[in-house]
Amino acid sequence: MKKIIVSIILIGWLLTTSILSVNAYDVPQDQGQDELSGYAIPMADIYVDDDAGPGGDGSYEHPFQYIQDGIDAANKDDAIFVFSGVYKEIPTNVGGEFPHTSWVCLLVNKSSLNIIGENKETTIIHGLDNTRTEAIIRVTCGHITLTGFTIKGDNYYSGFGLEIRSNYNKIHNNIVKDNVKSGIILGGACYNDIYENIITGNGRWGGIYFTSENYNNKIYCNDIRGNLEHGLNNFGWGDNNVFYNNNFIDNPRYNAHDNDNNINIWMGNYWDDYMGEDNDGDGIGDTSYLLEKRNHDGYAEDRHPRMNPVVGNPLVASAGNGYKVKPWRDLTLTGIAGGGTEVYTYEWDLDNDGDYDDGEGASVTYSWKRVGTYTIRLKVTDDIGDIFTDETIVKVKIITGETGYIERVNLLEK
Repeated sequence: MKKIIVSIILIGWLLTTSILSVNAYDVPQDQGQDELSGYAIPMADIYVDDDAGPGGDGSYEHPFQYIQDGIDAANKDDAIFVFSGVYKEIPTNVGGEFPHTSWVCLLVNKSSLNIIGENKETTIIHGLDNTRTEAIIRVTCGHITLTGFTIKGDNYYSGFGLEIRSNYNKIHNNIVKDNVKSGIILGGACYNDIYENIITGNGRWGGIYFTSENYNNKIYCNDIRGNLEHGLNNFGWGDNNVFYNNNFIDNPRYNAHDNDNNINIWMGNYWDDYMGEDNDGDGIGDTSYLLEKRNHDGYAEDRHPRMNPVVGNPLVASAGNGYKVKPWRDLTLTGIAGGGTEVYTYEWDLDNDGDYDDGEGASVTYSWKRVGTYTIRLKVTDDIGDIFTDETIVKVKIITGETGYIERVNLLEK
């Protein structure tokens, strides 16, 4: 639904200009003016409006009625602008035969698209009433930006809100709510950024649900609260995923857990069930928050749990989850930073003398001559001078098996 307001600005003399009444995140820059109305036109290649009649061509004057029509008509790198409204898309059969058919409301099956809602509060992609669907949105091609929407189930028939089965997508500034299975599911998905979303009221599989083979994803600055059982459920396998600066609140079964064999980084999140103290008053708990492993065999941990809900995207960093290596063998250590203001400077203290002068850069290589347990430290400085430090351990030991075998170590291992 096109919603436009006019703003009069006085700068030396009166200029009349107009802007869309939208969130700052949601709208690209203006590309010109509508000659008939004088109003600003959002920059896009394709337009969608639920109030439009059938037969539109996707232009501003004759928008498509359904988002799927916009996707079907789009070319690589196109921007699809969706005006406020409630969109109940016609389901697509994505596989199987009755009674084992699989339906989704919206299928994103082209790469390199920017799909932009006018306002995340009022641009709603809604599961169909009395129609069972596997997902409201399924993304099967990469390099998709999806922003400015509410993705809402009907509390009974819709399975997943957003299903991601591709790489290099950016999912941000959305509301994902009231889906029966989970809000967002990732399967075979790598190098995705999921950030600044509100994920709430979703069902038994969690607000965010990881299945198998998900690697190198970043999940940050999300508000994950009030889901029916789990906040984040990492059921499958996949390493090098990073979870930071999220708020986990009021997820009754558990806020998050990780699979036993995964090596992922959790840092700087807020957990409403964290019971530790902050004796130095830096806003970060003095002890780790422990995430339950799926088979109860040890714990994943957030070594920097925040004492209060995260506001903004403050700097946080990790030196890694711990390492094992044989004596004299080179070991590559990799630090990770998030939040703050890029660009980051990485400095390492690898000989435990308190000076960060043993290596620079996100990755450094080092070796130890003697068997033992060594503490290493990382200092990250962002572009405006904010600093975050972290430490982890390296176990240097005779490891049976393949020569030169190297693996990371659970810091809580006895």
